[in-house]
Amino acid sequence: MKKLAIPLLIFAVIYLLMTFVVAELTEKELKKALVESEGPDLAINLLSYRRHFFTATAISKVHITLDQETTVILNITSHISHYPFQAVMKNEIEIADKALADRAESYFGSPNWLRSEEKINLFSQLTGQLSIASGKYEGESEVLSSGPIKINYQVDLKNKSAKFDFDWVGISSSYYGTDMQFNSLQLSSNLADLSQPSDYDYKLIVDNIEIKQKDSHSLLEGLQLIGRSRQGKVEKTIDTSNELLLRSYQFNNGLQQIFTNNSIKLALIGLYQPAFESFNQGADDAQEFEDALVELVNNGVQLTLSQLNSDTPWGEVDGQFDFTLDKGASLVDIMINPYVLLDYIEGDLSLVLPATLLNEPLLAESLQMGLMTGFLLHNKQTLNLETSFQQGELIVNGRVIPL
Repeated sequence: MKKLAIPLLIFAVIYLLMTFVVAELTEKELKKALVESEGPDLAINLLSYRRHFFTATAISKVHITLDQETTVILNITSHISHYPFQAVMKNEIEIADKALADRAESYFGSPNWLRSEEKINLFSQLTGQLSIASGKYEGESEVLSSGPIKINYQVDLKNKSAKFDFDWVGISSSYYGTDMQFNSLQLSSNLADLSQPSDYDYKLIVDNIEIKQKDSHSLLEGLQLIGRSRQGKVEKTIDTSNELLLRSYQFNNGLQQIFTNNSIKLALIGLYQPAFESFNQGADDAQEFEDALVELVNNGVQLTLSQLNSDTPWGEVDGQFDFTLDKGASLVDIMINPYVLLDYIEGDLSLVLPATLLNEPLLAESLQMGLMTGFLLHNKQTLNLETSFQQGELIVNGRVIPL
């Protein structure tokens, strides 16, 4: 018995010591994370943190600003259990406004429609899941039904990196004769550095979107949006790339038309970051929006459309361009005299269109004008455009165009 008692005592001491370490780490990291999570549209107040040896309770209030007139306040009670290698937090989340809470409960059919659970381990790794129940609303002339949502996330509290996965079954609605279905949305993202919000990767997948009206029907299937953003080689700039893939899109407005194998890939290199961030944050303020746009143009950027493809009802469309807007361009001067822009841009553009578009009444006149002026070349089955603009000289299909 004595030989067994010593190992058991050592195990008990280690168990209690590790539990104490986890409790200390959890309180420290949780308080720090709450402070660092605050932003212009998010305010977090930790009202209390009562810690015992094996458990703790944290009470916080979260203010989420949706717009200038609407702020949602959440009361969160976190029940924390301490173990030797990790802490487990189960969060009770309530909407402070009773009228809004009652409407949410009516829509989701339960007061516990929002659930959250998190874990923090000894290595400052936080993992969690947030789930939202399915809901339904029926009115006199409208019906809205949404499927459940699950968000899984992982945060390295030391290295300030994170990743999350968003999975939504979808939503359907019917409103005054318009039926819409949005099925299976999945979004995954990696944030390389939470202190550098411009560094991220993402992938969005949507199974299908369908819209039905009395005289029309649209169906989009197999949508993928893939992108990344990184700090640019030049200081205070960011480089982004985004790719849109769409397996098929069809609409029927008296005549069914189907577009398949659709893809667009666009990159922006050297985008001026301060102006871009102001552009996003000040989108509701006309003056800030204008100032940011002026600054973006003035600092220049390289735009590369490396892929533009679609199998249309008339044939295949294929295009690409690569343009550079040099620094120093004044948006005000360009608005007054668009020809000023010619002093600041250079690049190439190519476009191949199916010749059968000449039979389309809405496009025929414009395309015929392009053929007459030489901007389009009519090959056997295609209409071709090759353009190059270098140092103020415009070359279209091998011919110099005076400017």
